[in-house]
Amino acid sequence: MELNDASFTLGATVILAYPDDTRVAGYRAALALWAALADDADSMCTAASGLAAVEVLQPLGELGLGALGTGGGDVPVAFANPARRPGLTFCFVSGLPAAARAPELADRLLGLFEKHGVQRVVVPAAANVSEGGAGRTRLWSLFPALAGGGPSGALADALADVARLPAGAQTNDAFLSALSTIAAVAAVGDVGLLIHDDRRPGTSGYRERVVFGAEFADDDDAVVVGELARRLAAAVAAGAACPQPSVEVARVRLGAEAAARRPGICS
Repeated sequence: MELNDASFTLGATVILAYPDDTRVAGYRAALALWAALADDADSMCTAASGLAAVEVLQPLGELGLGALGTGGGDVPVAFANPARRPGLTFCFVSGLPAAARAPELADRLLGLFEKHGVQRVVVPAAANVSEGGAGRTRLWSLFPALAGGGPSGALADALADVARLPAGAQTNDAFLSALSTIAAVAAVGDVGLLIHDDRRPGTSGYRERVVFGAEFADDDDAVVVGELARRLAAAVAAGAACPQPSVEVARVRLGAEAAARRPGICS
């Protein structure tokens, strides 16, 4: 994976947001923080993922991301540096490939971060955690390098009050699992996952287009997105930004046949 603008510089800390498996709460939390920090001096860039998308996300409203494009037939990957927070880069992975190719996407992203000297990566996500705690929502942290015997990093210190994901806990999120496995041995040693236990809202998984933040915007939605946004801001020392959990994002499922008919697909 390569940046489409060779002059663009990734910050030492990257927020990696992607379409998590429940209500894309992590992506929306990152968008909320981005909206709180964004101004006219920000810089943006895209990258070619080289992987065909089977679902894409479309941020709604005035979030300053319209110029980033849709990625053609590829999984769209965009980067944004907020001028108000030097050293921080947002990486918006606005789509996913087929589940079998999720490890490729995770590997290409971490490889790009390694190449550009990124020191820390924090990933917000909501997922159905197998040991989430008796039906109540719960926020967990996971530091893959620590599981592999690596040293504690700045993210673990910043999120010390967030409970660690129990050993043996699992999710059905293919990208999150792949990213955790690869991050355990990646050169970017300080990777932190913020995982909010969540369930996919009823019927949302069977519809071609869902607008999260508008549809299925129940009490749990505000809790999950809001908590992830607050913890994310604290993890990157941007707590004063006060992100709001009201961001709306459309998730469009393309399906394998629809994706294959789109122009510009890279297999």
